[in-house]
Amino acid sequence: MKLFTHLLSIILWFAVLLPSKGIAQDVTLTSSPVAASNVTQGSNNNVVYIVKLDVATLPVTINSIQFALTGTHVNDDLPTVNVFYNASSPSLTGATQVVTASALFAAPHAYNTTFNFVSSTTIAAGSSGYFIIAVNTSPSATNGNTIKVDGAVNPVSFGYTTAPNITNNQTDAAGAKTINNSTLPLTLINFTGNSTLAHQAELNWLTASETNTKAFEIEWGFDGFSFNKIAIQPAARNSTQNRRYAYLHKIPVGGYNYYRLKMVDLAGRFTFSPIIRIHIQISSPSITVFPNPVSDLLNLHIQSVKNERLDLQLYSSEGKMIESRSFVLTAGSNRVEWTCKNLPGVIIISGPEK
Repeated sequence: MKLFTHLLSIILWFAVLLPSKGIAQDVTLTSSPVAASNVTQGSNNNVVYIVKLDVATLPVTINSIQFALTGTHVNDDLPTVNVFYNASSPSLTGATQVVTASALFAAPHAYNTTFNFVSSTTIAAGSSGYFIIAVNTSPSATNGNTIKVDGAVNPVSFGYTTAPNITNNQTDAAGAKTINNSTLPLTLINFTGNSTLAHQAELNWLTASETNTKAFEIEWGFDGFSFNKIAIQPAARNSTQNRRYAYLHKIPVGGYNYYRLKMVDLAGRFTFSPIIRIHIQISSPSITVFPNPVSDLLNLHIQSVKNERLDLQLYSSEGKMIESRSFVLTAGSNRVEWTCKNLPGVIIISGPEK
């Protein structure tokens, strides 16, 4: 299938919605970003979610917290779950531990835990604070299992000594944590990237040694938390010499692009590299589609230079149009979805060419 584009300029009229006058909410809950990453077997205080609590009108005292740990972890992966409180930043540095609880449960599991009496938490009106959920992993935790808190599907909630009004603005801002054994398939010296004159992203990495390595899976994302595999490069299998690798991402989006390496060995074990960020300046419209092939939901990340309408058509290899859609875009970065599950077969996208 081939994806063709046609951009038509239109004038957009925006209705400005003014907030109605009323009583301000007492408490607003939002999610702070947590990057997806590996967590080592037998490690402690791996942060899986951070919720920010803003108090508007009256001070509140919190005495309990409720949250759900999802993912694929099993009974013996997580011996303990901890909650910390930091009045000034979404960080364990300077935070106070307010909850510790047994976590010997398979995912998904809901926790309803009471705050330690000595650490009862009162937040003054006009102030805010961060509650940080962290897990300890067992030395025998299952390699590849994941731990996650999804603030959109299972938002964190609290118990209060009073009954404040609550505004919940939590989102899925925390990436999954993947349990990984402490033996890495290689030694990664560095992983860097830069924007080229052709507005492409050039990635480079250097290894010092490799043992039974199979491949590097190059993953890309535009928010630093969700990633999609865009390429695979074979690894050296076994090497004691420094080895250089490179990859050119030809169709990044305008603005910030995020990359990481999934480094896989012959046994299927893997670890992730640090995440790097590359800024791409694009002066003409561009479209990135993923996943490819697609059988259900096609995601399109579209960089538009102005407010306009985008008309897309899907054509078969015989030149027959299968379906068409129109999307209203704003200048800058846009993300839209196209449902393909009712279309026949698996769709392979080629183009648009650059």
